Amino acid sequence: MRSVKAIFHIDDLSKWTMVLENAKGLMRADEIGSAEIEIVATGEAVLGYKNGQLGDIIMREIKELIDKEVIFVACADSVNKQGLKKEDLIDFVRTPTSVALILTVRQQQGYSYIKI
Repeated sequence: MRSVKAIFHIDDLSKWTMVLENAKGLMRADEIGSAEIEIVATGEAVLGYKNGQLGDIIMREIKELIDKEVIFVACADSVNKQGLKKEDLIDFVRTPTSVALILTVRQQQGYSYIKI
């Protein structure tokens, strides 16, 4: 069994179901012993983190992934550009100042970058 690290990048609001399915699929893979996963939203995809934006089923899937220690990140610049504030977002979302830095550091730490 092997351990994997992946960072999923989403910038399209319509692709939330796809990114969640991919993250769950990676975690279910038989060859995987453990997985460290982060989901980073930029652009309009940060709207998915707005309270009440995504449906109950998708929110339930997100909560299941949080229970499995998946980390959810929103680009602070994108949040601002979409007219949102940190308080508008679901509690568990991290909003670092530089998503570019996060992506760079994670790749240096051995994370695979997966653009959805």
